[in-house]
Amino acid sequence: MDSDDENNNELYAVSSEGPFFQIPNHEQPPDPDKMFAIDNCGDYLGKVFIDLQETIKAQEKSKKKTYEKKDVFMREGNKAFRERDYKKALKNYNKAIDLVMDSCVLYTNRAMTYLKLKKPRRALVDASSALYWNPENMKALIYKAQALYLMGDVMESDLIVAKACEIHPEKAGTIKKIQKEWES
Repeated sequence: MDSDDENNNELYAVSSEGPFFQIPNHEQPPDPDKMFAIDNCGDYLGKVFIDLQETIKAQEKSKKKTYEKKDVFMREGNKAFRERDYKKALKNYNKAIDLVMDSCVLYTNRAMTYLKLKKPRRALVDASSALYWNPENMKALIYKAQALYLMGDVMESDLIVAKACEIHPEKAGTIKKIQKEWES
């Protein structure tokens, strides 16, 4: 242990993945002999609990702001897409995904944008990412099938279309109609 470690008066909460947040110590490290005395334990744990609550509130506030920013970029991307400004839409979807990487909707929107920009390989990656988050998402299945078709993998494209029709039998007619459009 070096001198920096000896002077560090902070505690760390630890998970199976290692330290995940720091709990500041308000005073000198507790004396192990006194720490578990009933009178001292309550005060110390109370301070730790309050610090933990404040940390959680700060994290929730930060997460809310991140999602609000993501929503702004997604709305701007959707607006640009409707205006057929696919490059601008792509930039906004990229910014949104940089903030929130677990959104099926964002990956689906970006896959559709890549298809409009004639970039089927990238569309395939994003459609597959969307399906990771929601394996039954009809749009992601359709975009994946279309990307595969445009890349020349007609058999795999047909299998994905069949899977989409199986998962969404009430939409099978619509799915087949969309398939005919990209095949023509």
